[in-house]
Amino acid sequence: MDSPYTALDADTYPSSESQQRVAILIPTPPSRHGGGAERVMMSIAAGIAERGVAVDFLVNRANEDCWGSLSPGVRLRNLDTWRYTCLPGLLTYIRRERPHALLSTMKSANLTALIVKRFFAPDLRLVIHQANSFSGELRTLTAKQRLALHAIRRLMPSADAIVTLNQAMAADIKELVPGAADNVLVIHDPYDIDDIIARSRRPAEHPWLSEARTAPVVVTAARLHPKKDLGTLIKAFAQVARQRPAR
Repeated sequence: MDSPYTALDADTYPSSESQQRVAILIPTPPSRHGGGAERVMMSIAAGIAERGVAVDFLVNRANEDCWGSLSPGVRLRNLDTWRYTCLPGLLTYIRRERPHALLSTMKSANLTALIVKRFFAPDLRLVIHQANSFSGELRTLTAKQRLALHAIRRLMPSADAIVTLNQAMAADIKELVPGAADNVLVIHDPYDIDDIIARSRRPAEHPWLSEARTAPVVVTAARLHPKKDLGTLIKAFAQVARQRPAR
């Protein structure tokens, strides 16, 4: 089977002046299958492509398990670099393909995109997707990660728009990056509601979830990281369990 990843120097897909092209930049996750951020960006890419816009999905390395569900209408481009060193590859792509806009997400991609916009391609339309609270991240990151976050804060006013998930996160950005306050937008993550409803109607085989269950069941899905704050959920469940049976 041919690899779905296209080398950056290939000319298989020539640029079209008549069709708008949008690029989405996201780092390939260290885990095999990725998580919520990757699924959100793939959903956004599919939605843009469905509207007749050419979409290039830029990743720093191949991962067929993670990107295998990318819409067939989206072109996957592998920059073939490490997370924090994709600057040359991104700059080459922008100069060659001339996308009408670039959407980036997660710290390493956002930092790279902001550097390109500020110093190399000032006319590039850049949208930054900030999916985590700045102040919350500063409390949990390593020194290297905090340095990257501070650099993002300094460069953020260069972005044409900064998208975040809720009003609290928007207020957080406006307070910490006052120079970018006018460009902050709240757009909730997309969800495939029809697929969620269809999955909810499937039978649950675990006895805890059967019709004969005698206690409510609380379910969560998140990686074990301080920013997910699972400790609060555990404490809340403990309070419930002291008052009634629960699992």
